Amino acid sequence: MKKNGLFLLTAAIFAVVVMPLAATGAKDDASKKEGREQVLHLAYNNERNTYNSYDFVYPWTDTNLTGNLMWLTLLQADNKLKASGPEIMKSWEIKDNGRTIVMTIRNDLKWSDGKPITMDDVTWTLGRMCKDGIYWAYVTNALKYIEGFEDYKTGKTDWIKGIQANGDTLTIKLSAPYVSFVDLMCQVAPLPKHIYQNCAFENNGFKTDPIWNTIPVNSGMFVIKEHVPGSYYILEPNPHYKDKVPKIKKIVCTVTSDFSVAARSGITDFFMANDAETYHTMQKTPGFELKVVPTIFFRFLLFNFFDAAGKEKNIIGDWRTRKAVAMAVDWNTLIKGLYGDQASLTQTGVLSSDKNYAGDWYKYDPQGAKALLQQAGYDFNHVLKIYYYYKDQTSIDVMDAIAYYLGQIGVKCEAVYTSNPVGDVFEGRKHDLAYFGLSAYDNLSWYQMYLRENMNWMIPARDLFKDEVAKLEQAYTPKMVAAQLAVLQKMDRDNAFFLPVYTVNQQIWKSSKLSIPENVLGNFWFFFDYKFEEWEIK
Repeated sequence: MKKNGLFLLTAAIFAVVVMPLAATGAKDDASKKEGREQVLHLAYNNERNTYNSYDFVYPWTDTNLTGNLMWLTLLQADNKLKASGPEIMKSWEIKDNGRTIVMTIRNDLKWSDGKPITMDDVTWTLGRMCKDGIYWAYVTNALKYIEGFEDYKTGKTDWIKGIQANGDTLTIKLSAPYVSFVDLMCQVAPLPKHIYQNCAFENNGFKTDPIWNTIPVNSGMFVIKEHVPGSYYILEPNPHYKDKVPKIKKIVCTVTSDFSVAARSGITDFFMANDAETYHTMQKTPGFELKVVPTIFFRFLLFNFFDAAGKEKNIIGDWRTRKAVAMAVDWNTLIKGLYGDQASLTQTGVLSSDKNYAGDWYKYDPQGAKALLQQAGYDFNHVLKIYYYYKDQTSIDVMDAIAYYLGQIGVKCEAVYTSNPVGDVFEGRKHDLAYFGLSAYDNLSWYQMYLRENMNWMIPARDLFKDEVAKLEQAYTPKMVAAQLAVLQKMDRDNAFFLPVYTVNQQIWKSSKLSIPENVLGNFWFFFDYKFEEWEIK
């Protein structure tokens, strides 16, 4: 953080240090040879896996390209994350105005150890997800709508009333329609019961079970053939997968601490990023092309109403104070300077590019912001503490910018980096504001944040929002969705518990020697059809 109190926006935004790396002729020759042999190079960073410390993706809470290639899901999603075709289930049907989903399983699929993929694997997986709550919040929220979910989770029943298997047919009955239930079945990757059923599941033990540091038995197009923990692993086509034949016959995944460096040194042909440093660095890296994927990835400010003991603070309780913070910062200039066209100003829980976006509700107006603070009786002697947990330079620049702009209207600020957001923010509640990120599956994901228990330790939102969020969850037609999003966006504005300020695109950087189909890339953190069988090394 800067110490002189003066924020020089252009210097902070455009200062990027690039360390060129030398490439040897031998490496070039090897790369050409591997290109003819259809070898794809990828890099991974297991520090970014927040669920365990192992090299492989844990398929119930995280994915990436190799995760997509290793695991089949119940249904297949397109790159918009909408159900588009069969996967483990060969068909599906929606009945009773969205309350009943009927799926039929294929009987020709096998796990990578040669054992058949069965309905027992599917129901066991769904049962574990319902019992343990160890899945993405997006899917867990959908599963709660299954009849008998709560009774099963709390041990009142031995099975979930709403999940019934009869031969090749799986019937799921919901207590009410859920807007994205079928689409979310594209994010459910069944695991082989015979491999994982004896793992420890209590207290989230499954996420950190040592089994994830072994070569897994999986279901997808590729399997892991070789693994040196913390160094690399190699994937080759799964001999038991018969649906599609990939042109690429080997994938070498190497550990890295910096994807840009990995690209420049030739150990990756393809990676995803969303930070400004990578964007500026990779623009200067020859041999790579940028594919931009708009995603629902919010950066936002979270206000904190309470201290660690639950006693209400007075400093930001007035709505005018919260709106003043929004108006005090020139977000357009800040975003454009840091990200160029890779981010967009967004002031509600709906992407600004979405047809349902209700429009901006605050504009840069420092004098108006100061007047609001004065009307609210704001204590200008208070040092406003803003906590953040991202440690990249872009986030530091954002903190500097916020402190600068608020300082211009007389608000004293202290930006505090924390490596322990759970202890310092959610439990300790040491902050007045926190700078957070949310990679969301859909618009509903934003509004479900209002209902989370850990958020309600800081904002009095759950009781206010729960009925309206439920209406969005149950909105099973586009017209119903649009109407309810309008209601919730007005509630965003009228309460300002969260302050969404911008969304960032996913940057997909690919080597020019890698050929992929047009218009197939989507949100890298979810399962969808990459059409990988058409990828090719030129």
